[in-house]
Amino acid sequence: MKKIGEGKSKLLFEDGQSVVMEFKGDVRCSTQEVLYDLRIAKIRALFTYEIYKLISQNIPEVLVPEMIDEKTLKMESATPIPLEWIPRFVAAGSVVKRFGFEEGYIFSDMILKIDYKTDVDDYLITDELIVEKGILSPRELCEAKELCKKIANFLNLYFREKGLVLWDFKMELAKNKDGKIVLIDEISLDGMRLKDLLTGESFDKDVYRRTGDVELLIRAYEIGYQRIFG
Repeated sequence: MKKIGEGKSKLLFEDGQSVVMEFKGDVRCSTQEVLYDLRIAKIRALFTYEIYKLISQNIPEVLVPEMIDEKTLKMESATPIPLEWIPRFVAAGSVVKRFGFEEGYIFSDMILKIDYKTDVDDYLITDELIVEKGILSPRELCEAKELCKKIANFLNLYFREKGLVLWDFKMELAKNKDGKIVLIDEISLDGMRLKDLLTGESFDKDVYRRTGDVELLIRAYEIGYQRIFG
């Protein structure tokens, strides 16, 4: 397969029909040094596979990727949309820094933040600019938002049943060969804020942001995985 890209957490390959995600063990955040641990790659891959399975059982439009090995997934080839979709239920991260919300502030309703992805950085973008730039048509934008909201609201309720609070997470979407908007890429605790409902304990990368301890991070990921999937 031809290599088509490399991100912070994975390598991407394509053969025209399928895209393969080979997860890396890099641990990255703005507050700590970059570390590498193969266990991180395996957790990312397994969590992504299981979360896709979970979502697909309730949202039929989402297809489950194939797990090739313990750190590699394969899914249907599609054309990525250069946007990052971030449903937020609780204020944290950039929303706190840029808009002055207190961390932990609970939004009255889910806020869907949309960032335009570039090689330099990701920038907050409006619906009008998305359409004007030709990234999506008005109909496609509506379809994409609806899919994001369905996925986010389902996960929020499901996690609460497990005694967990979903603060926010990021998704990526694409257009398949039929022009339909589909979910692609990784969904893992790397790109999610997930806390214990009662204690506030973190099961996400905030553990590494605070401590710089990869062993504590792996333990948090493992506990989060067990709490969700058993």
